[in-house]
Amino acid sequence: MGVLPGSISIKMKPVAVPVRPSVKENALPLTEERLQEAWKALLEEWEMTKPDLFSVLNGRTVKLAENNMFTIEATNSNFERDLRPIQTSMLEFLRAHLSCPALQCRVVVRVEQRESKVYQPNEKYETMLQINPELAKLRKVFTELDY
Repeated sequence: MGVLPGSISIKMKPVAVPVRPSVKENALPLTEERLQEAWKALLEEWEMTKPDLFSVLNGRTVKLAENNMFTIEATNSNFERDLRPIQTSMLEFLRAHLSCPALQCRVVVRVEQRESKVYQPNEKYETMLQINPELAKLRKVFTELDY
């Protein structure tokens, strides 16, 4: 069989495709303790070998959520953006360490509610008045003072 004019013949080399290891029948169940141990091992290894990746994960809390799912707590939504480039290598390490190829993670953002700060003079006066009600009497005595 000949090649038609204008057609392209491509010969492709075989490519080795890595196969995920199957779940061992005698693998230990995924528990909170095992997850914490694997997380600690990840941080210890990355602290020595990949300090830039370590700095993204250091100080984060992980918790086992549901089957093959764990959460990473963050204080702001920017963490998700920082995690995205390293998420694959993080999950590969944890999956291998825990013998759980179906392991997934989810970011949970916990924002602390803080009291609003007062900036306007009348807001400052009202806040001071709540702390010390006698301030109202003082203001009546000194009428020319501004708060």
